[in-house]
Amino acid sequence: MDLLRPFGFAPRQRQSRGDQWRFAFGRLKPGVSIAQADTEMKTLAGRFAKEYPKTEAGYGLRVLSLHDSTSEQERSIMWLSLGLASFVLLIACANLANLLLARLAGRSRELAVRIALGASRARLLRQLFTESLLMSLIGGAFGLLLAVWAKDFIGHHLTVGGESGLAIPLDVRVLGFALLCCAIAAFLFGTAPAWFASRSDVSRHLKESSRGNAGSARQHRWQHALIIGEVALALVLLTGAGLFVRGLQQFTQRDPGWPLDGLLTGQLDLTSSKYKTPEQRRAFFQELEERLARIPGVQSVASSSRPPVLGSRMHRDIAIEGRSPAPPGQHFFAGFEPVSTSYFETVGVRLKEGRLFTKADTGNQPDVVIINETMARRCWPNESPLGKRIGDADSAKPAWQEIVGVVTDVRFPGELDGDEPQPQTYRPLAQDPPVFAAVELRVAGATETVAPVLWRVIAGIDPEQPIHDVSTARQLIRNGLHGVSLLGGLLAAFAALGLTLAAIGIYGVTSYTVEQRTGEIGLRMALGAQRGNVLWLMLRQGLGHSLLGALLGFAGAFGVARLLGAMIPFPIATDAATLAGIAFLLIAVAVLACWLPARRATKVDPMEALRYE
Repeated sequence: MDLLRPFGFAPRQRQSRGDQWRFAFGRLKPGVSIAQADTEMKTLAGRFAKEYPKTEAGYGLRVLSLHDSTSEQERSIMWLSLGLASFVLLIACANLANLLLARLAGRSRELAVRIALGASRARLLRQLFTESLLMSLIGGAFGLLLAVWAKDFIGHHLTVGGESGLAIPLDVRVLGFALLCCAIAAFLFGTAPAWFASRSDVSRHLKESSRGNAGSARQHRWQHALIIGEVALALVLLTGAGLFVRGLQQFTQRDPGWPLDGLLTGQLDLTSSKYKTPEQRRAFFQELEERLARIPGVQSVASSSRPPVLGSRMHRDIAIEGRSPAPPGQHFFAGFEPVSTSYFETVGVRLKEGRLFTKADTGNQPDVVIINETMARRCWPNESPLGKRIGDADSAKPAWQEIVGVVTDVRFPGELDGDEPQPQTYRPLAQDPPVFAAVELRVAGATETVAPVLWRVIAGIDPEQPIHDVSTARQLIRNGLHGVSLLGGLLAAFAALGLTLAAIGIYGVTSYTVEQRTGEIGLRMALGAQRGNVLWLMLRQGLGHSLLGALLGFAGAFGVARLLGAMIPFPIATDAATLAGIAFLLIAVAVLACWLPARRATKVDPMEALRYE
């Protein structure tokens, strides 16, 4: 159920020109294009920058369609998924072409007889194209059946634009696109084998036995090229998925700078009229922390505007007392977080210099602030920041806040915020009690036993005040990264499917080669060739193609690595161990795919093979 509420502005927000986080939605007048509206808004933004250079310089206004308003990061990830899925389609099409080439080589005598009896080459082309189209349609039908299940699963778990539980329609457009892909695949990868078959030497095929016909040299070159291409595409898929998954794993396992285990959080929206004033909210937080601290197993309790896993809800443009304002367009932003006095102890953030907040830091006392090490290094690289004062740069008369402490840097593992800590400021919650807040509990034992008590404590203070998203820090991380983790799983599935298809292709071509060379193998063994020699003879061709495909794939893999680095919001793992592991996996699968049919070749009875010929 969706609940819609009016969106309003507080008096301070109406006067502030530094809040550049809002979006407006509207419909264009008939005949007005998005480009025209965008040009007009850019003109308006330029006028604002001249009138208010302190707050508006460096910012702009853009008009986008609702479709294009999704973040560049989300669109990039969608295009990445589509590109990797296209690689799987290409591998499947190469397999189809190889299958048709092998089948047509086995049917070459039949086709030669039909041509000799008067069948036109055009008629043979139509028949062979129809067969390939039928195979493509059957495969497409199975794919659509899988898509019916997959769309609900992906839509339920995927998050786009902050929204989850998306409905992914399987409408006429999707069906038409699938049908078009089947037709194109059949035409591109089914016509070439049919063309080779129709232009073959009829007299030669009529003289050959069905087993002795191994196809033309050109056909063999195409088969080998297709296998090499399959292996190369499979390696690109494996590299893309491997780098993404490994990079995400390293990102989530980085040290956040504070202990994750034993931290329970919940979120509150104090939007009721009962908490309209800062004094009412301040009293609520004080009573809440006092009651929660009495719960058995709770070591400490704190309040803030957002759970520490998710980072700061707000950022502000910083002004430093005694320094000239930053030039237009060169703003210095820092995270802004109101926290209670026990926040640093509860979360596990260590003090480096100065002092922490105390109960004396109330709304009646001078404004104070604590900053992190990153901000201290950037703003005061050669001196102590203690005693310095900062304020909001977007205010004509900043309310200066004295820096009383410096704490260690922390990372927010539930947010894809890059790898480096960002400047952060902390304010006493008693001086700036937030409307949207979070409560943190450091628990000595199992957090599962404390969570139900948390609900009861909130209800005891205010039965009408809900608390939501009660979870541990690690659960919040999993929830925050659920969408990107799902994407990693999809990429891994694409890579596994591509690897499987490539293995099937290698196996099929090697099996076909063994079948067509049975007479030659029997003759070699009759002349004294050992089984090991025959095994290596069959393995050598498949492994050679696999190694060549792997080399070509690595060239494409480095391009994919660079592309991933520009598209995903966390560093990718381009270490040698990851790339070597991917190459080893591919070669191991190729060896297995070649070894199974090659082993069958060593069991050929020489006399029976020669008698058959």
